[in-house]
Amino acid sequence: MASAAAQLPPRKTPWRILRQEAEPGRYLPYVRHVTSEVIALDSGDLMMMFRLEGLAFETADPIHLNDWHEKLNGTWRNIADDRLALWTHIVRRPVDDYPEGQFRSDFAADLDEKYRARVTAKRMFVNEHYLTLIMRPAVGSADRTGLLLKRIAKARAADEEVDPDELARFEEKARDIEKLLRRCSPARLALYEQNGLLFSRPLEVLEQVMMGAKAKVPLVRGHLGSALYGERVIFGRETVEIRAHDASRWLGIFGIREYPALTRPGQMNALLGQDFAFVVSQSFTFMGKARAAERLRRRQNQMASTEDAAASQALDLEDAADDLQSNRFVLGEHHFSLGVFAESQRRLADNLSAARAALADAGLVSAREGPALEAAFWAQLPGNFAWRARPAAITSRNFAALAPFHTYPAGRPSGNHLLISTES
Repeated sequence: MASAAAQLPPRKTPWRILRQEAEPGRYLPYVRHVTSEVIALDSGDLMMMFRLEGLAFETADPIHLNDWHEKLNGTWRNIADDRLALWTHIVRRPVDDYPEGQFRSDFAADLDEKYRARVTAKRMFVNEHYLTLIMRPAVGSADRTGLLLKRIAKARAADEEVDPDELARFEEKARDIEKLLRRCSPARLALYEQNGLLFSRPLEVLEQVMMGAKAKVPLVRGHLGSALYGERVIFGRETVEIRAHDASRWLGIFGIREYPALTRPGQMNALLGQDFAFVVSQSFTFMGKARAAERLRRRQNQMASTEDAAASQALDLEDAADDLQSNRFVLGEHHFSLGVFAESQRRLADNLSAARAALADAGLVSAREGPALEAAFWAQLPGNFAWRARPAAITSRNFAALAPFHTYPAGRPSGNHLLISTES
């Protein structure tokens, strides 16, 4: 019997399972680190990522929150460029860190032991904000043709892959971001060394966004995307299974089906205190003024040709066209997704119900991604413009309300006289 079994041909993986396996090379366009902080993409785009401390909103005066909203809108107006795109991420992840301490009295040690048991008995989470800047060297077909010829000439002359002028312009935009968002203490994410090896912090954030777990991503000699895909991703009908070597995590994704009629500062704050891990991904691609005005005119003509009776919407479009020409805001293509993680499918169903309720409280009509699940998963990653399933045109004022970088206050992780747990 043993010899007969040994002669059986090896089992082949069914084709339906192979089709569910992701081929990462198509979706991870990250080529190499041009500098310690700048990453080049397959398309020639340049990318830089910032970590933001965020703005505490619970104890802030509404006047200050409204003022921050206007300043954030002004920031996007100041850096607006049709070759520029933004990706923002809120990464809510579980933490179980409890600092060790030395105590002189038995009472203090006993108090710390009981407080440790109380704190670690419940699940704790932390919210982290990230902003990614993408500079595209060309947008239209004419720009791409001119760029290609320019690259060929420069490559022959200096054998350089990245145009130094483009890199200098990108650095200038990054410095503008640092100055305009200084209230959020932006910090550039870069390469770092550990035990004689180099690791990439920006790619580690993207690993967290995709897989829902922290992992170190080393700097490799080849394509950076190959180092980023560390676990198997299997797409189902409405659920993603992220299969690690020891366990699986489950992921469901929501997109926006209908935007609210009005946006306001703090609209998404209900999400920040949820009892599960998630990732909110938003992208905003700036439009040139001519293209934005054409988009508004086209919408007005559509309403006129169909004799749409929504008089208030027609007036809003007229006001928007006037505000656009007056530089009160800029227009851009926006994409939103909420990825919800869980350790089991049953827990995922509960988490998705809570997430949908939080989105409804924010005035957003959400839809769970099904046929477009794979596209929504890869659209979370900066630079994947083609995978955004439902981009919508919104104003920079709307974007400032949907991505205000609000957070709960946080102290120092160590060196404190007193340790307390906050609501988040």
